[in-house]
Amino acid sequence: MKYTWIGHSLFPNTSAGDQAAALVAELRNIGGECAGGRRTGLRDGGRQSVGVMSLRPRQVDFDTTWGGIRETLSGVITLGAVPRDVWNDRFADVYALCVAYPEPQAARLYTEIKAFLRDHAWFVYNKGSHYLDKLFIYLNIQHLKKKKVTLSDLIYGGYEADGDSAILEIRELSLSLWRRHMIEPFQDALVHQLLERINTYRKGGLPDGEHGVIRDVIQSLVDAEGYKKANELELYETVFEKAYLRASGEYFGRTASQLLLECDVYGYMARVLQVIADEQLRCISYLNSSSHGRALAELRARLVEDHLELILAEVPTMVREERRDDLRHLYELLRPLQRPEPLQQLVRQLEEHVRTVGVQRLMSARGTDSPAAFVDTVLHVHSKYSGLVSEVFRDDQLFTAALCRACSAVVNHRGAGDRHCAAPELLVRYCDSLLKKSTKGVTESSLEERLATIVTIFKFVEDKDAFQKHYQKFLCKRLMYDNTVSLDSEEVMVTKFKQTCGYDFTNKLSQMLRDVNVSQEHTQRFCAFLTERGVTLNHNLAIKVIQSGAWPIPITSIVEFRVPQQLEQSITNFEEFYKGKFSGRKLSWFHHLSHAELRLGYLPRMYLVTLHTFAMAVLVLFETADSLSVDEIQLTTGLPDDHLARNVQALVDAKLLTCDRSPASEPGAVLTLNTEFSSRRTRFRVQTAPAPREAQTEVEQTQREVDEGRKMCLQAAIVRIMKARKRLRHNELVQEALGQTRSLFTPQIPMIKKCIDVLIDKEYLARVADAPDEYSYVA
Repeated sequence: MKYTWIGHSLFPNTSAGDQAAALVAELRNIGGECAGGRRTGLRDGGRQSVGVMSLRPRQVDFDTTWGGIRETLSGVITLGAVPRDVWNDRFADVYALCVAYPEPQAARLYTEIKAFLRDHAWFVYNKGSHYLDKLFIYLNIQHLKKKKVTLSDLIYGGYEADGDSAILEIRELSLSLWRRHMIEPFQDALVHQLLERINTYRKGGLPDGEHGVIRDVIQSLVDAEGYKKANELELYETVFEKAYLRASGEYFGRTASQLLLECDVYGYMARVLQVIADEQLRCISYLNSSSHGRALAELRARLVEDHLELILAEVPTMVREERRDDLRHLYELLRPLQRPEPLQQLVRQLEEHVRTVGVQRLMSARGTDSPAAFVDTVLHVHSKYSGLVSEVFRDDQLFTAALCRACSAVVNHRGAGDRHCAAPELLVRYCDSLLKKSTKGVTESSLEERLATIVTIFKFVEDKDAFQKHYQKFLCKRLMYDNTVSLDSEEVMVTKFKQTCGYDFTNKLSQMLRDVNVSQEHTQRFCAFLTERGVTLNHNLAIKVIQSGAWPIPITSIVEFRVPQQLEQSITNFEEFYKGKFSGRKLSWFHHLSHAELRLGYLPRMYLVTLHTFAMAVLVLFETADSLSVDEIQLTTGLPDDHLARNVQALVDAKLLTCDRSPASEPGAVLTLNTEFSSRRTRFRVQTAPAPREAQTEVEQTQREVDEGRKMCLQAAIVRIMKARKRLRHNELVQEALGQTRSLFTPQIPMIKKCIDVLIDKEYLARVADAPDEYSYVA
């Protein structure tokens, strides 16, 4: 079999002439790299050609040939000058010895090289051995690699990877000899000198020229076994690293004691951070990358962990006084520690501090019972400590989560004796104040910013179901009375809630907004319907058609009322229009939620007044009479006593009507149209007073609805859990029920127990006979 040598690959079935040409080209390429000179060649017809040497084995005088090789070897290993022709000739000499006739001299050549390499210093030795490895590349490939011990031999065969009997390549041999003859005999003295120099460097007394020496010597411990396939850092770690870590621990232990004598805890932390930063630079400069973590861990153990009790004793003071620089120093010291407890202690202290400060400020603000004061207080606390977490703790997830828990505790705080949390209602009222049309001095951009802050606080509210109920009722009022700043702003707010809590949370709110938009289309189509019929109304009519399931308006709240004659035709026409468009739908009129605008034309000056539909029905009666008794008004309108009294009193208070007695709703009282009415404003609103305790009753009713909704939600969750699990212990069922409802509210344990009892009574669940604290699902 014949082979051609090309680069670092062997290809069979090639002629001898091609072999020689390829071999010489390859060897001279290597020679050009090692000798650092410019390659030259013989030019013939513009093409570069190479000389050809004989590859046939021949008799060689080993001593004479080795003498020339040894001279070149000496020049290379000491980085001396080697002529190019001599360098190229040595490749031929090495080849001739390896294939000598009648017996190859490769083994003897290897023995002589091994003897020669015992006598040289590291830097020159290391670089020279690299070049020698290139010079003897043919010996490495054709002779030594075949006899080397493989990794499987080391693992299973009991062979020795290193030693006098081991066969190594030239580079590996150089490194092995350096370790056995230059490092191991002097390792104790060498390490002692290295540690002394490093300590001198730490104290600032090391001359600049010695830095490179220290680095090169330490690197030699790494490179000396770099050729190994396994445990290549064993020499470095056993000889130097262990001693370095031990000496560093002792040095920094003394340093810590000295620093504590010189300064207090706050100054100590600042000085320690500087020491750590300096030592990190030294580690990068001197040590192998595998040692950086262990070296810094030993450093922190001596400077930080050994004095944790003293440092952590100052944590309450630092947090209470919000000393940002000191807290930053403490965080930088505690974060890299392998023990999580010290950092968690700092997290707990910060969380407790934020909770305490927030609750104190919130209790002071609640004295005014103002939604704006509540929102401003929570936003101030959140903004202040968000900045602290970002600046001091670099938005660390642990501290960010602690801030969220603290703000949630502040928002959901309940005062002594409070059964329900006030946060949902206060937040809804604040949102209502922004979205009302009457809001003054608020630009569109500032409105968006304030709405965004509402979502920030909303995320901390635990009773989101209560928030939903309150928001739904306030939204209903804004939409019903056309008192919203814009439908676009309402939709933006609902979208933000949807992004936070999902589709189910905002389903009814979205439906309410859709109903308003659809009602506007109904109004336009109704006007077209009247035009087609040729019907002309003497007034404008805007009707909202809403779905009973989406709006918080019970059917039972309808008030009996006789519609004024002026509106009867309009209502009849709309019912005809709607039934023609939608079959099978029934319309129920909520007149108590309606309002009207009247133009007063009986006065010298024209006025436009907005008032409740019931008040409008009373006022239009005076188109045909100047005076009417309360009894006549009630007989005509059919209003209940309480509604009549409040609307009549509103008209009297607005001075549109006058009365001969007080109160105006007293039986037998006579009301007279005030033809001398005057006002500076040509457009104004007549406010009808709410029923006594109506606002309080509405809040209580909302809370009752919330409680009932929670019971149904819990019962549904328990049934789902039991349907999936079939059998479950009491405590496990309670925990799973808490987990499924936590996104909307946090139920009380007694409420969960009551729901379980209700489901047992309804025969959805049953107690297991042989396990009193276990339930089973009844299919």
